[in-house]
Amino acid sequence: MMRAEGGELAVVLIPTREDVTAGYSKAAEPIVKFCKETGPSCLSLLDRFVKERASGVRLYFDSDIHWTRVGPRSGAVEGAPAPPGPAAGLSARPDSTATPAATTRSSPSESAGSRR
Repeated sequence: MMRAEGGELAVVLIPTREDVTAGYSKAAEPIVKFCKETGPSCLSLLDRFVKERASGVRLYFDSDIHWTRVGPRSGAVEGAPAPPGPAAGLSARPDSTATPAATTRSSPSESAGSRR
């Protein structure tokens, strides 16, 4: 029905803080497999978030599971290079080949651990 109306399903896999720390998400495996086998576009943010964390960017608050202001920006930048159109440019590969359009850094208050 969605395709009949010109739409396409796109799946964005958002890793947990633990996934980012480990550099791997077991929970994402069946979803990526499903996407590869059945066709929905799939974009994993894991590789992007692992790189951000390695460069010192703080994506998650220490006190809970929520993102700092940087998390959504990093996710948006990862998906930004896709050409216009529904689900264009998304990959079923967990190591997305999307190239970030810009580098996102946390603000000093996010680095210091404050939460606004």
